[in-house]
Parts: sequence; C-alpha cells; structure tokens
Amino acid sequence: MRTTPLTNGHRVMASLVPYFERADDYVAPFGTTQSGISQRVGLSAARISVALVECRKRGLVFNQRSHVKEYARPRTDTYWLTWVGLAYIQEVSAVTGIRIEDMYPLPLDVVNHKVPREHPMRVRLEALDAKFAAVVP
Repeated sequence: MRTTPLTNGHRVMASLVPYFERADDYVAPFGTTQSGISQRVGLSAARISVALVECRKRGLVFNQRSHVKEYARPRTDTYWLTWVGLAYIQEVSAVTGIRIEDMYPLPLDVVNHKVPREHPMRVRLEALDAKFAAVVP
C-alpha cells in the first residue's frame, strides 16, 4: 500500500483545477458545486464542506453564487481556485510527484491521514504550507 499525506483539501483543490479559467462564466459547471466536487472526489458532502471552509480561510479557494445548468436550484454556491490556490496545488503536485489529474480520484487506501510526522513527504508539505501561509493574509 502506497501512502501519501494528501488531505481532503488537496483533493478538493485538485478537482477545481480544470475549471480555473471559467470563474468568470455566467453559467458555472456542476463540478464547481459541493455536490459536483463530492462526486468527483468520492467523499461525503460533509467532508467536502469542511475542506472548503479550511481552504477559504487560507485564501486558496473562493465562492460565489452562480447559475448551474445541471442543478435544481437556479443559483447556488460555486467554488473556485484563487491564483494562490492554483500555485499552491501545483507546488503540492511537484513535491508529491503526483499529477494534479491523479490527485482527486485516489482510492482511500492510498490517502492515509495517519502518516507518521517524520514522513519525508509530510515534512515537505508542512514546509510548503508555511511558505504559502506567509503569502495569504
């Protein structure tokens, strides 16, 4: 079993990368809603919500109300990467060696949140978090 300290936040942000350039569109894709992210990442809506709140606090993701064609409600919250969020997830990809497209559909046995503190990849990701914490007010 391969283990990596990728968090749910990393996986959520990776799932938003394909939509980065569409943040100004009038009609948002379903994949930018909590339900769409949940389906892409394979996690419950509650876990997605917690990850999105943490990413918003760190300034990596922002939300806005948008029209979503495939959604029952006419307007709903959609979530988008900021420029800092895009740079951050690209750095995470470089540090872990996992392509962004391969981050969010990871099977759960690969994502292990009980990775030892001294795991070299975890140490590098924590250093990366500290670097980006200085960028975001």
